[in-house]
Parts: sequence; C-alpha cells; structure tokens
Amino acid sequence: EKSILNPNAIVQNSVICDNVEIEENRKIIKYSAIS
Repeated sequence: EKSILNPNAIVQNSVICDNVEIEENRKIIKYSAIS
C-alpha cells in the first residue's frame, strides 16, 4: 500500500498517486501475461 510507504504523497496528491498506481498495476499485469 503506497499510503504506508509515502503518506505525504497520498495526502497531497491522492488522485495522482491513484492514477500512477493504476498504471503501474497495468504494467505489472502486462509483464505477467508476457512472461
């Protein structure tokens, strides 16, 4: 959970962080599918 790792970023830019996390998850899913 990013809120544990970087609470300030979550508080200041929750929407941005959520979008980044979604993008990272998509990349992980794509790499997992390829592997």
